[in-house]
Amino acid sequence: GLYSVAFTDVFQLICIFVGLILAIPFMSANKAVTTPYQGEVFFGGKNHSVFGTIENDDIALWIDHMVMMMCGGIPWQAYFQRVLSSKSATVAKVLSVCAGFGCFCAAIPAVIIGVVTLNTDWSGIDNGNIDMTDENNYKLAVPLCLTS
Repeated sequence: GLYSVAFTDVFQLICIFVGLILAIPFMSANKAVTTPYQGEVFFGGKNHSVFGTIENDDIALWIDHMVMMMCGGIPWQAYFQRVLSSKSATVAKVLSVCAGFGCFCAAIPAVIIGVVTLNTDWSGIDNGNIDMTDENNYKLAVPLCLTS
């Protein structure tokens, strides 16, 4: 029972990580992708800072999200379930440190994919007349970058 859950988790994480890594060369090879990192991105007819700003109306929402990330949200239940089912406290500590390192490593391909999509000239991609300046279409950035 518990072994099948653990091996399924490991298999899923490997598939996610390998999939993210395999997507990077295909996205980077796209002819519409420009230089890897520039402090500003030309988007919607004007230059935008990569880092953006936080509006005063959004400060409470950002603080709420930061507190939830520090104290834990719903996804932490699965983590606690795995730690509490460990054979000893030492194993739980080792698994926790390894999980933290794994999360950091898994975030690296996602950040690279974000940088690639930020540096894509959307006018050079055949996207079926999808307006990429519309916030509702941001979710299409990765599939469009992969298919072109």
